[in-house]
Amino acid sequence: MSDRINEQVKQNAASIQAIIDNAKDLNELATITGNPVSADLFLLRIASTGQSVSITYAELLSLFNTVGATSFINLTDTPANYTLKQGQNVKVNTSANGLEFTPDYKDFELSAENTAIQTGTSYSLICNRPFKFVNEFVFSVNTAPTGSSIIIDVRKNGTTIMTQLANIEAGEKSTSTSATPGAVNKPVNFNIGDSLAFRVTQVGSSLPGAGMRCTMTYNVPYVV
Repeated sequence: MSDRINEQVKQNAASIQAIIDNAKDLNELATITGNPVSADLFLLRIASTGQSVSITYAELLSLFNTVGATSFINLTDTPANYTLKQGQNVKVNTSANGLEFTPDYKDFELSAENTAIQTGTSYSLICNRPFKFVNEFVFSVNTAPTGSSIIIDVRKNGTTIMTQLANIEAGEKSTSTSATPGAVNKPVNFNIGDSLAFRVTQVGSSLPGAGMRCTMTYNVPYVV
């Protein structure tokens, strides 16, 4: 942009805003007979000050192209980039002042609320849609085990996907309070037709526990 524009417009933020606020008539450019070319001059007049600035059509387009964001990640209340965000959702953040990317969650009911948990496969399914970038499994029970912990394995097509089995400790109701909550051997992706199974390998020795649930977090892209 020319030095004249820099001096008369860019150095005065209020003037720039005034130009923008009073540039409604520029929307009518499309009604002008013939299309403007880069070298065509336009006269912008700031109503509040009476100041006028002449500007080429090319400079005018450049000015308006830099006024506001033209892509999602360039907005001031959105994430800064798309890195490792593939497959995620966009939602309003907890502070209600911007947007953020979030993963997906899938809940599983692994046993009846008041039925004692038993060892063996407690739940299995054939995936009818993909689950990509599986990141975590959090298990909970309605009735805590006593005497010993509940230990759960997660398997894909019959093979464990865990580097550490999930553990609900005696007297506790969730793996989130455990020293060994379980860890996924990343990367893990379930495709259509894959089997997903939860296998209980140990229950409480005094009281087995009851009412098991699981929340799987996925669409959490990671570098491996």
